[in-house]
Amino acid sequence: MAVLVLTGCTSGSNGNEPGPERQDVTRGDVLEPRAAPLGVQIASVAGQIPRRQREQIRKRIAATVSGYVQGAFLGDYPRTTYRGAFGDFTDSARSRARRDLGLLTHADRGARYVGVTPRRQQVRVHAYAPRRRVLGATARLRLVLLIERDDETVQRVWVTGRLLLTRTRNGSFRVFGYDIRRTSSRPAVAGGGA
Repeated sequence: MAVLVLTGCTSGSNGNEPGPERQDVTRGDVLEPRAAPLGVQIASVAGQIPRRQREQIRKRIAATVSGYVQGAFLGDYPRTTYRGAFGDFTDSARSRARRDLGLLTHADRGARYVGVTPRRQQVRVHAYAPRRRVLGATARLRLVLLIERDDETVQRVWVTGRLLLTRTRNGSFRVFGYDIRRTSSRPAVAGGGA
């Protein structure tokens, strides 16, 4: 476990008086990173979306993308199952995604992770709306994840790419294709000391 050591001085100290006691604080006490919320915005539209439908469309796309991100990368760790990741994928996309499990999820590493905190979750949507009806969209994804590993190192992982979405009869969206890239920093020891 990494420990942060806090020290300080009071004004007027002449150097002969003992300084404040060192106080050991665990990383979890003060340095827990805050999770960034999922931010989804409609960046462009080929065609037009009626103003009254725009927010509804954004929310439905956000629900689909959020389901994937939560199931694939976030949640409780350590873990080895990712059943919920592809719930909003079409049958053919789900079949293909299972072959790309190590790229589309933390499946090949999740058993060694202690925790995952999203530092950025940005989604820019490019919608296709002929005749003022959204038929599909491309959700451009940019995630920055802070990974805490079981060897007490921390690693930053970037997940970028796009999810190709089609609208169903009930108005929800499903992923029918994807183009995801994943890169990571070298693990580094968390914390520091004096």
